[in-house]
This record gives sequence, structure tokens and C-alpha cells, in this order.
Amino acid sequence: MMAPGFASLVTVSRKGLQRSGRLNRLRWVSVFLLGSVVCLILAYCFLRMEFKLQIDYNEGWNVFHGIEAVSGQPLYDGKRILTPVNYPPLSFYIIGVIGEIAGNPLLSGRFVSFLSLILIAIFTGLVVRSLGGDGYESIFSGVLCLGFFCTFAQVYVGLDDPQLFGQTIMMGGLLLYLSRQGEKDGENVKRDLWIAFLFSFGMFVKHNLIPIPVAVSIGILFQSHRRFIRLVAARSAFVVLFSIVSYLVFGSDFFAQLFTGRVYSADKPEYFLYHHFGMNMLIPILLVIPWIVRFLKEDRKRVIAVYLLLSLALGVYTLGGAGTDVNMLFDLYISTAISIGLVLSVLAADMKGEKTTGTVFLEISYLIIPFLVASGIFWKAPNAIPRHPRSFLVDQENLFLEEAEFLSSRSGPVLCESLLLCYFAKKPFLYDPFLVSEMVVTGKIKEEVILKLFENKYYAIIQIDRPLPETYTKEASSSKTKKEKVDDRFTKNMYIAIANNYTLVRKIGRYYNYCPKEMVDETHGCPVVM
Repeated sequence: MMAPGFASLVTVSRKGLQRSGRLNRLRWVSVFLLGSVVCLILAYCFLRMEFKLQIDYNEGWNVFHGIEAVSGQPLYDGKRILTPVNYPPLSFYIIGVIGEIAGNPLLSGRFVSFLSLILIAIFTGLVVRSLGGDGYESIFSGVLCLGFFCTFAQVYVGLDDPQLFGQTIMMGGLLLYLSRQGEKDGENVKRDLWIAFLFSFGMFVKHNLIPIPVAVSIGILFQSHRRFIRLVAARSAFVVLFSIVSYLVFGSDFFAQLFTGRVYSADKPEYFLYHHFGMNMLIPILLVIPWIVRFLKEDRKRVIAVYLLLSLALGVYTLGGAGTDVNMLFDLYISTAISIGLVLSVLAADMKGEKTTGTVFLEISYLIIPFLVASGIFWKAPNAIPRHPRSFLVDQENLFLEEAEFLSSRSGPVLCESLLLCYFAKKPFLYDPFLVSEMVVTGKIKEEVILKLFENKYYAIIQIDRPLPETYTKEASSSKTKKEKVDDRFTKNMYIAIANNYTLVRKIGRYYNYCPKEMVDETHGCPVVM
């Protein structure tokens, strides 16, 4: 016959095991639901990659410069003031070579970016795992990271742009740092050299990837001053080495163009955060912030806390730069997903040491938090995919290719605001609307030089993505206003010069074609086709 005390203990243990088993099954519901949503959006983005259309302005820019890199043309040429390059060179050569081998530079760049995002999600889960998370917490963090990107930055999923490629390299360095941290100082030398190399290599893919290297440096500083000095010295040596090689290959123009200034607007971060954080990242960040204090006190998790704080601060600040977009928040997406995984891991550990009442509260929190942090994803997901994805993409591709065919059939130089149009039209890359307008406003190029191109009708066709306001046609281009940017492509004076010397001859979809006013007829190759 069983003793009463022992029987009571067995009963409690059985209830605990039953509750634990039920919790283990219930928690996977969040992964299943979130994973289903993410897979649908990923499938759409993967499908979109094969279509000949411009997903974003950066695609044409990266395609042209990648082709220049592998064909031996100078990337950083001070004489080419209308097509400068303000990115580091590695992505152009790496993706350019892949594109040359595959025979499709655009699809190659898109595939590298898509694969990079998948690797980022995997690395996110591995980081959580290395810091004590179990299988569920690691997988949920990776899926959550994918959800942030697929829902809040969908345009970058499968986009020919090097940032995600660079982020993958930085994440590799972070994961390498977190692995086997218990080794003696002397045993870390080889690993620290690899970390320094990855961080330096990543910065020469995209030079604004700062949070992870700084966070790791701060984390090491708290562990060992000697190791910190060694890491900083190694990384500095690699950066100097890459810089010397770049100088020998490209000359001083490399530094002049790489650090081209941008117009900064203090109002832009406030506007962007108001619209972006409303139902997107506000809940996850508010849930994570209270735990940051705890993580800052823990040796291994400190680097993630610093990473999140740096990502938030730098992301908000850099959003004020012209041409910046949601890509300034990529590090924030990753660090938040990792932090959520660590929060769940801590809750799971706390449940094991709590009494029944406390355990129930922690269990409820453990099950609810995944749905709270993913609420923005579930909210935005229904609008993330067109109702009929393939037919929508086919229609967009047909419009794009029809416009490219029109531009291709016309003789003379063409200015494309949608740069990828000029690539498919087999027209040379002659003018970068974004960087030219930036250099004009920052004083690197005299605006009069650009206005003369429009007044002298140098371009046979100017393709822009919106109609010119009628008010511009009434303003004489001779009465110049101040160098004021209307958008990220042209200044007001540029629009006025175009309006006074060009006329709209064709509109298809969102593409507007303008030809010199006296050349609008069949004989001069600029028929009116509305």
C-alpha cells in the first residue's frame, strides 16, 4: 500500500508531466500558424523573382554596375559624374560573376538575396540555440525573423540588392563569436581572426552594417580587454588591407564616391516610425525592452542586448537619410527575433523552478507572447499578396516589357527613372536620377550642368514614373528656385526644365515618356502613343 505523502508526490508529478506535455504540443501551434503565413508570402516572392519587371529602383542600378565590374570597366570613375557608385565593390564582383556564369545577372542577384534571407533566418535560430534556447524557441525565432522581412519589408525579399548578402556574412561572424565562448584566451586567436575577417568582408559588401560588429566588440570588451584589443586590431588591419587594394584598383575616386554625402531630414524618421511601427514592431519591442536589462547583466546574452539597442538607435537615425528605406531596420528585425527567442527560453527555465501558481502564469505568458509579437505579421499578411498572384505578375511584366520595347525602338540616348527598363531596352546607363539629385543638393555637382542637359534636349526620351505637375509647365526654367528636392529622383528645377522642353508622348501603366517638344512626330521617332 502506497504512503499518503508519496502518493501525493506521484499525483503532483503526473499532473506536472501532463501539463508539460500539453504545453509542448500547444506551443508549436504558433510556429505552424506563423510558418504557414510566412511560407505563402515567401512562395509569392520566389515566384516574383522569375518575372521581368522592376521590383525596386536598386535592381537596375545593381545589374548595370555588376556588368561593369565583370567586364573590366572602372566602377569608381570620377569622370562619370552622372553614374557614380556609392557602394563598396565586393557585391558587384561576386554577384556579377555569378550572373555571368548563369547568363542572367538580374535573376542571379535576386536568388543570392533570397538565399541570404533564408540563411539569416537559420542563423537567427542557431544564435538562440547557442544561447540556451531549445528546438521550439530556436525555430520560432527563425520563422519570426522571416515573418518580419516578408511582411514589413517584402520588397527586399528576392530583390537584387546586396544588403541581405552582407547581413548574412555579419550573422556568420556573430554566430562564430557565440560558439564555444568558454575557451581560454589563447585558443580564441584563430576564431577572432575569422570574426574580424567576416566583419570586414561584410562591410565591403555593404558599408552600413555596423550594429553586429560593434555589439560583438562591446561583448568581448566585457570579457577580456586583451581579446578586445586583438579583435579591433585585426579588424582594422583587414579594413586597411581592403582599402589599400581598393585604392590600387580604383584610385582615389573610390573613397570620394563611397562617402558621397546624403541629404538628411530630421522629420523623416518620425514620419516613417509613425507609419511603420504602429502595428508592426511596436509590440515586439515593448515586450523585449524590459528583458534587455536582465540580458545586459548576463555575460553571453549581453551582446544580443547591445545589438538590439544599437539596431534601434542607428536604424531610427539613419532613416533620416535620403534614399533610405525599411532596410535601415533589418538589424532591428533580426535582433528582435533573437531577443524574443531568448525571452521564451528564460520563461521556460523559470517555469521549472516555480510553484504551481507561478508556473501557470508563466505558461500562459509563454503561449501568448509568440502570438503577440507576431500580431503585426498576421495583421499585414492579408495585403502582402495580390488576390491572383501569377496573373498580377504577368500583367506587370507585360507592361514593363512593352515599355522596354518602346524605349529600345527609339534612337538616341534615353534617361530611365526605372533603371531596369534601360537594361531590358539595351540602352546604356547614362544617368542615375537618385545620386545625381543628391550630388546636386549637396553641392558635388552644379545644378546648371544638369539643367543644360534638359534645356539642350540631350535625351531623346525621358522616362519617369509619374506625370509632371501642370504647374511646372507654367514656370519659366530661367527663374531658378533654390536647389529643392521634390522627391528622391529630381529637384524642382529639373522637373521645371523637363516640363519646359519636353512633352508627354506616351503613358503605359506607371511609365510616362517625354520627348523634346519639336521632335514629336513620326519622322523624328517620337510619335504620340497614349
